[in-house]
Amino acid sequence: MAVLLLGLGPACGGDDAGSPHPIPIPDSTRIRLSALLEPTSEVNVIGLAGAVAGPGVVIIEQPSGASQVQATTTGSFFATVKTQLGANLAIRFESSDPIVKQVQLVSGPVQVAPGPISGVPPITVVAPGRVRIQGQTTLPDSPVVAANTANGDVVAAQSGSNNRLTLEISASTGDRLFVYNDDTQFPLSEPWELIAP
Repeated sequence: MAVLLLGLGPACGGDDAGSPHPIPIPDSTRIRLSALLEPTSEVNVIGLAGAVAGPGVVIIEQPSGASQVQATTTGSFFATVKTQLGANLAIRFESSDPIVKQVQLVSGPVQVAPGPISGVPPITVVAPGRVRIQGQTTLPDSPVVAANTANGDVVAAQSGSNNRLTLEISASTGDRLFVYNDDTQFPLSEPWELIAP
């Protein structure tokens, strides 16, 4: 249990300026886990913008050990951890209290990853350090999440009524990008993988 020690202010008429404030816990509703493909393997932990309070260190703890990644200025992050079925991942931001996510195995309906559109370049550079992804989902109006595995940038978008999607994300040449369907009823499954040109 985390204990917050507050500094003593003046005996009377004082204020709490200079007193430490608790760091906000991660927002569980903005954190996604990919599903395990076998009982022991790797899981991607993806924080959408606003998952944590801003830039800083995200710590992911489990009985077998801990790992950490840097969050972006928007509070997004991407991490890959080796884990096992049923493991509880305790996710904290800096010295915050943790939130817990349980690792699941792929079972039942599997989300089909977005994919390319015939004749349309799937990824193009639109400005230095920024790319555009164009593709399509199996169903119309589907929420998607794109994650840059190199810099932790994560972008949420939605395909249109014609199943097509367009989104932009920060990326440098050679960065590996994952694009997922984001039906929150199911764990994320296999992504559509792209390499930034």
